[in-house]
Amino acid sequence: MAAGDGKWLVRLAPLSTGEPRPLTVTGRNKIVLTDILVGEVWIASGQSNMERQLGLRAGQKPITGWEAEVAAANYPAIRHFGVTQAKALVPQQTVKGSWTVCTPETVKDFTAVGYLFGRDLHVARRVPIGLIHTSWGGTP
Repeated sequence: MAAGDGKWLVRLAPLSTGEPRPLTVTGRNKIVLTDILVGEVWIASGQSNMERQLGLRAGQKPITGWEAEVAAANYPAIRHFGVTQAKALVPQQTVKGSWTVCTPETVKDFTAVGYLFGRDLHVARRVPIGLIHTSWGGTP
């Protein structure tokens, strides 16, 4: 049950990694989320070097070999959550953004460092990888 301020918490028993599965949340209403993976989640944060996308970026030299990386980026078990940049003077409880499945069409907008890190982890550990991208170049 949610608290008066709408916050809630659920603790799940350990789940096995593997194929996408649905997740059902039931209360006064029922919400079914689909295509949910269980694996590792990593935060990719920092400034401009972490913010830099894998694909072309105006005013910057292309990353060496970026086109081959993009063409080979068919990793549906790697997901990227891009946190929308928003100024705040105090820590925030929620953020805006969205999860994106890693494909040759989408990976161009992933953080390059985060993607290469996540790809290597995924290949080595054979588990789904979630990347939460929170970087913002030039911020104090």
